[in-house]
Order: sequence, then C-alpha cells, then structure tokens
Amino acid sequence: MDKKSILREIMSYYNFKRKYMFAQFLGISSQRLSNWLSRGTYNPKLLTTKCVEFNPEWIVTGKQPVFKDEYKKIDFTENLVEEPENGSIYKKQKAQNIPLYKLNANTSLKNVINNKSKNIAITDFIHLPDLAECDGAIYVKGEFMSPLLKSGDIITFKTLSIKNILWGELYLVETTLENKNISLTIGYIQKSDIGDNFIKITSENQNLEELNLNINKISYLALIHSSIRFH
Repeated sequence: MDKKSILREIMSYYNFKRKYMFAQFLGISSQRLSNWLSRGTYNPKLLTTKCVEFNPEWIVTGKQPVFKDEYKKIDFTENLVEEPENGSIYKKQKAQNIPLYKLNANTSLKNVINNKSKNIAITDFIHLPDLAECDGAIYVKGEFMSPLLKSGDIITFKTLSIKNILWGELYLVETTLENKNISLTIGYIQKSDIGDNFIKITSENQNLEELNLNINKISYLALIHSSIRFH
C-alpha cells in the first residue's frame, strides 16, 4: 500500500472528513498535510506517535497487519453485529475523534462547521465509543440549562435542519441578532404559542423564562447527543 493510501486509510478510521481536522490532530499545518497527500509522503515517526492503534511496520512499509494486536478486537468491530440475550440485534459503533471547538466572541458556529470561518480553533479531540455521529463539541457557557448542564461542561452535537425538528429534544440554537452579533442557546425546543414562524426554547433553570425565537433568525441548529462534566 502506498503512503497516500495509508494516510487516507488513517483519516477514514478516525472519521476525519476534512483534512484540516486530521492536520490539527497530528499537530501540523493543513498545507503540510496537503503536501504529503499530493507527494505520497509523510513523517512515519509522527504518525506512529499520534496514531497508536496502528501497526508501526504498516505505517513505515505498508505491510500487514494494519493494527497492533491489542487493538484488533476493539477496532475491527465496526461491522460486527451481535445478538444479545434479549434477541435484539445492534451494530457496535467505532469511537469517533470529535473536534472540540473553542469559539471566540461572536464567532459563528455555522461557519466553523462549514469551514468558512477564519476563527476556527480545534483545541482537542474527544474519543467516545458507541456514540452517534457528531459534527463537533463545544463548552457550555451560562446557566440556562442548569443543573442539567453547567458552565464549563462539554456537549457534542449533530447539525439538523429546521424542517426536521423533533419537538421536546435538547438542541443547540444559533441566532443572529439585530446588531449582527451571534447568540448561542441550549434548551428544549417546543412549538410556540405565538405562531408557526416561532419556536419556544425552555430551560431546566426554574429562575429563567422560556424564549420564543423567530425561525428566520436561526442561522444554525444542532441536536445535542451527549455531555461531559469534570468533577
């Protein structure tokens, strides 16, 4: 297997859909990664240090096996269907490397996700098994969803169309204000009592009132999959 194919195999395994995510995971520039892919070359020492699941000999020479022995049973289960005692069948999911974004003031999450923002900052990658596919993770700010979510918690999310809202679920909502500033809100989305052009966002915090937002003001919507709290 040539080096270009090896790079793409590693990117696919870690579920990096954009090259800049893989570059930040490796700690190199996007341009350097692009050069590797176009020239069919890379730094084997760097890859073996960062991509610990893979067999170093495969990275250096392309010779099988692809994975280290201790990772085979874990990482080759993505296509394994098991039948538990209750008879239900499920498919085990491979852990993702979810980019953790640190947003600057007034940075549009929509532009960050779509790779259209100059203020993209991936601070780390979160590795969680058996989690539905996510587009990213961010830190919670504010106490709108306290005590369920507190400031400093991390949430993972998946982009969703406004047309596919599941009423009552927990969402991340980005709106553009009159002064063109960006506002991010986390809450349960309900149908609004003031019209079909609005949604109602309710909170876990009993001291805060519900919000009614005009759908036309929503620039980005994402379903929240999970949360992480440090104790």
